[in-house]
Amino acid sequence: MPFPSLSLSADVRALTDRFLETPIGGTITYADMTAALGSSIEARRYLIQRALHVASRETGAIFASMRAVGYKRLPAEDAPLLGSHARQRIRNTSRRAAQAITHAVQVANDISDGARTRAYAEVSALALIQHVSTDRAAKAIPDSEKPQPVAVTLRGMMARLGAVEPGKAA
Repeated sequence: MPFPSLSLSADVRALTDRFLETPIGGTITYADMTAALGSSIEARRYLIQRALHVASRETGAIFASMRAVGYKRLPAEDAPLLGSHARQRIRNTSRRAAQAITHAVQVANDISDGARTRAYAEVSALALIQHVSTDRAAKAIPDSEKPQPVAVTLRGMMARLGAVEPGKAA
């Protein structure tokens, strides 16, 4: 286990310690965080993100937010849930950005052809991000004990999605 950071503020250290005291499966509420700080957490919510980062770095602890309650400490087996949640956010963000770009280009009368081309290139890239971040694409990644090279992972995803024949180079 790495040594705790000595350059943290007292507030971040107190909040981090409170997060790490939370048992796996337990919940730390906003009231608990306020008690750990000795002042309201509402005006200093940035400390939560810093404390979560430090707790994760020091011990590998992971937490899921619970709306209007606080944070629940997850067991290590639930770590893939973080990726699933992040992929959902990435899909939504890329979808909204693509829609905004498309609408702006369609409504604008004075856009140059070069700018229109660059805009639609961005929309295409965002559509690819949306496609790759789907649950179906994530299931196409081969299971392995160790990280795979990016090329091997992409080749497996493309084969499972039917974009290339299995065993063929992309």
